Amino acid sequence: MRQLFFSDTPIQYFSPQQIDAVKGILILSVMLGHLRPLVGENLAIFQFVYNYHVIGFLLLPFLYPIKKVNLLQVKTWTARFFVPFTAFFILYGMLNFFVLGNEFGVIDVMKGYFIATPRMVDAVTGSEILWFLPHIFLVFVVFNIAISKVRHLWVLLGVSFIAHVFMGFISKEFVMNVPFTAINIFYLFFIGCILRLVIISLKDNGKKYAWLFLAVFIASQIISISTSAVLGYTGIYLFDVSEPLKLLLCDVLVISGLLFFLYASFFKNLKPLTWLGKHSMIVFLVHQPFLFVGWKAFEKFVGKSTVIDNSGLYGTVTFIFALCASAVCVLFFMKFKTLNSLVFPRSIEGWLRVKS
Repeated sequence: MRQLFFSDTPIQYFSPQQIDAVKGILILSVMLGHLRPLVGENLAIFQFVYNYHVIGFLLLPFLYPIKKVNLLQVKTWTARFFVPFTAFFILYGMLNFFVLGNEFGVIDVMKGYFIATPRMVDAVTGSEILWFLPHIFLVFVVFNIAISKVRHLWVLLGVSFIAHVFMGFISKEFVMNVPFTAINIFYLFFIGCILRLVIISLKDNGKKYAWLFLAVFIASQIISISTSAVLGYTGIYLFDVSEPLKLLLCDVLVISGLLFFLYASFFKNLKPLTWLGKHSMIVFLVHQPFLFVGWKAFEKFVGKSTVIDNSGLYGTVTFIFALCASAVCVLFFMKFKTLNSLVFPRSIEGWLRVKS
């Protein structure tokens, strides 16, 4: 098992369509979670998706082949994540300043771009979502360096476990000032290693346990929501060894949820879901303004949502509008392939070719 951990590639046990379906589930969950500020209520459905939606995306790199971290590879990851980060940082910064009328200074811009924690990104763009791109860039770099350099599985697991259970003691204020929210990776790394180990052990046989994973996932969600033990990876609401049952609960929840999404093979047959997952980067970056506009338009023509019952109707209509508008944006980028390659490059070489 030790050797397989470093040499095997867990993602080989799933079809590309299944991986896209998982990304589709996660991006729909992210969109649903972003309705909360508009609804103004922390409903159970929002707590449900907070438990796994962002961390689910961040765990996927642990399933990919281990890459040698050299200058070319870092440049490729930089192009893949920082090019769209830069484009949308500028776009949303301009909308925030000229359309919404929110003011910010040069120091705010420098901190938002180069430190890029959720709070600092929000100060410039009016939204926290762009923090994810520098953070997942760092996840790729740290994971591949750690796996390449530490060839002793139990050392890797032991150190990452210690970091995982003590991460929650670090003050939120400190974490929110560390570039790329890097401290969070201490919490994430152990879960990613366990997920990798489980899949390497199960291989294709995991399909037999998909419904068991679902049962554990749902049971964990019910306990989590009823006890207010909800994971908040973005907001740094992380549990530590002082609350071992809550920490274990959220770990089991995240791992069982990802295993169900990965091994429930019927998801790959849902073409709209796989299509969304394949283009999840674009959907992630464009959907939030549509949620805002859709909600405000609904309020303008129908009236403000004043009771919780209205929130369900308003939220459903807004969600469908934002989903359709985001899909149109995907089609736009698919039509203009040069622009798509320029804003969403897959490699540094491809991006440089487009630029030239």
